[in-house]
Amino acid sequence: MIDQSTKTIDELLLELTSNSNGYYIEQSSIATKVNISGHTTYSRFKYFSGKVTKILLEQHKSKIINLAIPLKGFGALVLEYSGKHQNAFVSLVSHFIKDYRDKIYITTQNNFKITLYIKLKNSDLKSFLDVKKQIISNLESRLENEWLILPNSLNPDIGNILILPREVIEI
Repeated sequence: MIDQSTKTIDELLLELTSNSNGYYIEQSSIATKVNISGHTTYSRFKYFSGKVTKILLEQHKSKIINLAIPLKGFGALVLEYSGKHQNAFVSLVSHFIKDYRDKIYITTQNNFKITLYIKLKNSDLKSFLDVKKQIISNLESRLENEWLILPNSLNPDIGNILILPREVIEI
């Protein structure tokens, strides 16, 4: 018998990493320092060029490493929510994007943070930005600002990375 949760996380990880030509691995100390407009950003993630391998994905799932991918050119939206109303957040987002989404994966990092990975039906830049703008305006009018949408053009590249999930709680 195939474990559905394993199949789902493997599916999601392959989908997330298939178009990526680089990846980040979390280091034990600060690995990256970026200066932008007088502001300094530090990160423990170090960039590596190349495709994500199955060995890296297995090490990530086994919690040996923390693996992340850049969101530049990702073609999907990532929403993180760290408030008390997770069910309401998921329902609102699902309602706003029902006509635009191809797939949606819901994962959790801990009891206080939920992440939605939304693959859109139409991945051209204009429709991507339109959907993103619509989600932002709808969420701003209905929920406290306990959510984050990525990619964010105001963040440096190191701020637009996605730490890969280790489990999927819902498709």
